[in-house]
Amino acid sequence: MKVVIVDNEPTILRSLEILIQSKVDGVNCFTNPNSALQFLKDHGHTVDILFADYFMPDMNGLELITRSLPFLKPKTVKVIMSGHIDLILHISDKNLPVDHLLSKPFDLDHVFSLLRLPNQIHTYEQQ
Repeated sequence: MKVVIVDNEPTILRSLEILIQSKVDGVNCFTNPNSALQFLKDHGHTVDILFADYFMPDMNGLELITRSLPFLKPKTVKVIMSGHIDLILHISDKNLPVDHLLSKPFDLDHVFSLLRLPNQIHTYEQQ
């Protein structure tokens, strides 16, 4: 399983990478959403799970996911991470191009459950 994590906060990015790296085949991490988008244009067809922080400079996580959709596998699991999930639900329409919302700080059980989900159909979950 291949995972991409995008978060402009290096500490959060590294923490999530450490949590999951032993459970997956590969993790690519980006603090810059534009760099992540370029990677996804080239390698999105190999990505099983995409974690993207919502609040980032230059491009928010929903925009990153939306712009990367043509390059991802149809069954790639798309996860928005944020410490403000309620705010995202309030300001966004309900047709979000994501499979899951992941609250910060992370619930480890929820993170690990996401790693078991590729190639399944998902619904929104709020922890």
